[in-house]
Amino acid sequence: MIQSLADNPTNLLTHGHTMQVTETASDGLKREYKVVIPADDMSARIDARVQELRRTVQLKGFRPGKVPAELLKKQYGQAIVGEVVQQTLQDTSGDVINGQGVRPATQPSIEDMSFDEGTDLEYVIAVEVMPEIETDDFSRFALENLVIEVTDDEVDEAVERLRERSKISAETDEGYKAKEGDSLRIDFVGKVDGEEFPDGAAEDHVAEIGAGRLLPEFESSLTGKKAGDSYTAKVTFPDDYGAEHLAGKEAAFDITVKEVRTSTTPELNEEFAKSQGAESLDELRTMMRERLSSEYQQLSRQRLKRTLLDQLSESYSFAVPPSLADTEFDSIWHQVEQELNQPHDHDHGDDDQGHEPVSDEKREEMKDEYRTIAERRVRLGLLLSEVGRAHDIQVTPEDMQQAVIERARQFPGQEAMVVKYYQENQQAIQEVTAPILEDRVVDQILTQVKLSERTVSPQEFFDIENADIADDKEAAEAKEKKPAKKAAKKAPAKKAAAKKATAKKAAAKKSTAKKAPAKKAAKKKAAPSKDDEA
Repeated sequence: MIQSLADNPTNLLTHGHTMQVTETASDGLKREYKVVIPADDMSARIDARVQELRRTVQLKGFRPGKVPAELLKKQYGQAIVGEVVQQTLQDTSGDVINGQGVRPATQPSIEDMSFDEGTDLEYVIAVEVMPEIETDDFSRFALENLVIEVTDDEVDEAVERLRERSKISAETDEGYKAKEGDSLRIDFVGKVDGEEFPDGAAEDHVAEIGAGRLLPEFESSLTGKKAGDSYTAKVTFPDDYGAEHLAGKEAAFDITVKEVRTSTTPELNEEFAKSQGAESLDELRTMMRERLSSEYQQLSRQRLKRTLLDQLSESYSFAVPPSLADTEFDSIWHQVEQELNQPHDHDHGDDDQGHEPVSDEKREEMKDEYRTIAERRVRLGLLLSEVGRAHDIQVTPEDMQQAVIERARQFPGQEAMVVKYYQENQQAIQEVTAPILEDRVVDQILTQVKLSERTVSPQEFFDIENADIADDKEAAEAKEKKPAKKAAKKAPAKKAAAKKATAKKAAAKKSTAKKAPAKKAAKKKAAPSKDDEA
């Protein structure tokens, strides 16, 4: 076994050769070891490699295996020495790490390597090690799981939404005038002060009268119009519109109606149920109940997991390897900068930042906040990884195969290409299987915590989630008054997670707004917001 003492090098044996290992630095989780391979040992390695080559190298005038060693050294000396040095570094560096009894958190790096034939091989190996993490007792944590009850009214509402989504569209006769509920296919161009503004035009946009996805004046102007009509609608953007260059401005939209179609909602009967894959209305309602129950279970699980991670984050404060934190921060900040550098688009009226120019001082404050989030993510990741290691929790080949299949199903017609991509990309497989491992580790921790359950209505659940968001917002605002490095310790991460749950309520509106080509004229409340995860 390899051992070493700082400033007290010891001759050690590894791979049949001796070396000296000295710990030269120990700063937090950073370690450095100076390694010395004696000149005699290196000469022996080089000679051994020359003898191997003699058996295979062919030189003119010499029979195989009869090439003089000195001639080989003369012709291939540099290449041989370089190969031996590289192999020696590979052989001994792993032994050094293993011999120190440390667990590397990152790939060790070799620095300050020096060697000339006839001298010692010397190098420094630098590594960041895993922190000590206690994972033996989670019984001190108390969590409440909110079980969301599916009511009959919700099932009826879900069936009604299904009917609305199943509307039957039909062509209209020439001269038919559009009314509430009808859909129009239109082209439009928006102008402010006679000048077109960015993203204010669309072709073949389908607008439904009464859907509430457009500015009121724009939508109301469609009533009574027929195919072939061309006209100009005056529209005033709200004062609080997300795009400041349009807020409060009056715009003129040149609109051409290309087609008007009526929409009929199917009757709620057995025939409709069968069209949705059910044998009867009762079975359709059962299907809707099961679907809602599954969605609510996912929301409840997300909240329970988030609460657990918050408690773990508050309870564990061990140092994290700097390079891991830096890598995570760089990844987060890269996304943030992409968002900050995007041109202002009035589509995104709900954005908190609104793509306003950010001062250098504000950027530094933001960096401090996101660096805290990065460290939190790494710390939680290391903690969960340690729990998984302690309980031998693994992702099986069957899990990987199933994860890839599920991923491939998201790309109809391209399944084979997706499967091939994952088969050839190990990192991509890890990305789709990592959530599986994480969930299993979370399940393991949940078996040890004090877990209670409470049944709540959907409204109660969302009220609780919104209250959490409000609490986090107040905490974030309070911390803004403190030095930047103490700002938003947890709020941004927790807020994003909470929004994820409540976002389900607005899913239909956001989905429609994102798909609509003419969302440029959408009302502020219907405009898609920034991706919380970004």
